[in-house]
Amino acid sequence: MDSIKQLIISGVVDQGKIIRKVAGYNYDLGLIVNKCEKNPDQSNCICIFYGDESTENPSYSSEKNTFLLRIEGHVLRVDENSSDIVEKIIADLWRCFSNPNWRDGQNFEISSLRKTGAGIDGEWPEISQVNMGAFINIEITYKTIAGNPYGQ
Repeated sequence: MDSIKQLIISGVVDQGKIIRKVAGYNYDLGLIVNKCEKNPDQSNCICIFYGDESTENPSYSSEKNTFLLRIEGHVLRVDENSSDIVEKIIADLWRCFSNPNWRDGQNFEISSLRKTGAGIDGEWPEISQVNMGAFINIEITYKTIAGNPYGQ
């Protein structure tokens, strides 16, 4: 049985797979979607990492949980300026994950989802560097039944 948090992360992984040029995005980031793993040799991929979770108890019957996701997009740099690549990756990621429709029909409910940051993954590359990436940070809040991470 998966916890609500696990279901949310799996939903994010599935949503990332739609980031393809044929769907109107700038890059084919959704070709490979990695959860909590990063392969420096991969390009045209997404890497999803999550941080610690905080919990509040607004009532005796429910818990309000919040955690941060870092979603990275990596591409093979061809004849394009680094700054343009970074901004296009950030735009692709935010367009994909800010759309509330991806949560329709899922086995979970998210109370709030907001972007808390974005930028280049690492340092600005040298001209000869071929792989580069950018990231967005998203804060996700959801409720569960008090003492039950599997139920909402």
